Amino acid sequence: MNVAIVKRAVALVLGAISVTALSAAHGQENCCAVPTSSGSAVTDESKAKDNLGDLSTFHLSIGGMTCAGCADMVEKSVAMLDGVKDVRVDFEKASATVQADSDVSIRHVVHAVKEGGFEATPTNLLSFYDVPLVCGAAPDLGCGHRAKPVLEELEQLSSVEEAWLNRTGTIMAVVWAEENALNEEERSTLSVLKKNALGTKHLTGKSHEEALRAFLSNERWYKGSAVSMLDDEVKERLSASE
Repeated sequence: MNVAIVKRAVALVLGAISVTALSAAHGQENCCAVPTSSGSAVTDESKAKDNLGDLSTFHLSIGGMTCAGCADMVEKSVAMLDGVKDVRVDFEKASATVQADSDVSIRHVVHAVKEGGFEATPTNLLSFYDVPLVCGAAPDLGCGHRAKPVLEELEQLSSVEEAWLNRTGTIMAVVWAEENALNEEERSTLSVLKKNALGTKHLTGKSHEEALRAFLSNERWYKGSAVSMLDDEVKERLSASE
């Protein structure tokens, strides 16, 4: 047998073994077997910079990540949402920052992360208020036409990212635009609630925790743009009972 051919074959085999060993080593460092990333954006720079000033910004704490590849998976899960412009996940800090159109809510982002197999908790400050917006004709539903102007006015405040009403019309949720807001900003919100005769009872402690769990669950909550759906449901019920 030609000695040169034998040597070449041996070299090829050794090279393949080296590549396999190197891949295995990387696999131990990165359990998700995807390119490492510790905070890079899923979107390209031109997309990330497109009208960022008009976007909502959400901050989240991410649980369950064990490698930089996990961060990449979280980024991709969130980036698949329509309206998301930029996603940055920091594996070392176990955090994420998302910028998106106003049609994208923090609830959408949390659900996208969970569907990807990880946990997500908003670090934007969330406040919950006890409000008397139950519909008289349907005690298990909120009153859409009363809630709509309040929710829309709240979202006009620069300090408020989102405002929501729960399905039963008993709790209003406010998602603040900054991680360290409240004080003066909250006073503006409370004045809106007070002006509309809704009271200013701020849920705290266990009540706040229960409201937060409900808000981040699959329970239905409504923004100003959709809260009229509650009135439509009331009308349907009344029509059916005639």
